[in-house]
Amino acid sequence: MSSTNETNIRTNGDGQSEPQHHIPSLVSVTPNAREIWEDYRNAIEAKAQKYFPMPATFQMVPLKMSILDVEGTKTYFFKARVPNNKFVNVRVRLSGKAESRDNQVSVESRASGGLDEEITKIF
Repeated sequence: MSSTNETNIRTNGDGQSEPQHHIPSLVSVTPNAREIWEDYRNAIEAKAQKYFPMPATFQMVPLKMSILDVEGTKTYFFKARVPNNKFVNVRVRLSGKAESRDNQVSVESRASGGLDEEITKIF
């Protein structure tokens, strides 16, 4: 999967600018990305459980994914199913720095109804 260096600049209210990176379109989950998901499954499902009550036997499955590589930090974005035929966006950031899995994982607090809805912002 190729990385992107496409950058837009967003100006904050204080006049400072910060780069806003474009998240590539979602594609089928690759074997390598599935391994990342499995390595982080416990942290992903624990965070998702806070927003989306799931039966103990329910396992989230990544259905689509995208990778953003910015200056050596790979960020995996996943679209996964939660109960009630809803989909949730999950982010796993691999910076190469020592940090807890909990800090590397983020789950968007809102679910969507569409599998093909692109992930357009970093959460």
